[in-house]
Amino acid sequence: MEPKVVKTTKEAVKKVIDYGAQRVVVPGNFPIGCFRIYLTGFQNNDSAAYDEHDCLKGLNDFAKYHNDHLQKQFSE
Repeated sequence: MEPKVVKTTKEAVKKVIDYGAQRVVVPGNFPIGCFRIYLTGFQNNDSAAYDEHDCLKGLNDFAKYHNDHLQKQFSE
């Protein structure tokens, strides 16, 4: 589903530019594995699920994956 989200984002930005926008900022995702709501909702007893900052690695990896694809899509 992530490639579809990135593609839709790019199409929306193009449409906004076609309407006359001169500059559009497309922010990436924050490392969501550090948000309290996710730390609570996805609490895990496996210490390997957490990084050195006690954030959930899997969620942060997903945010990075999304951001990398977003950046690649807009650099084409």
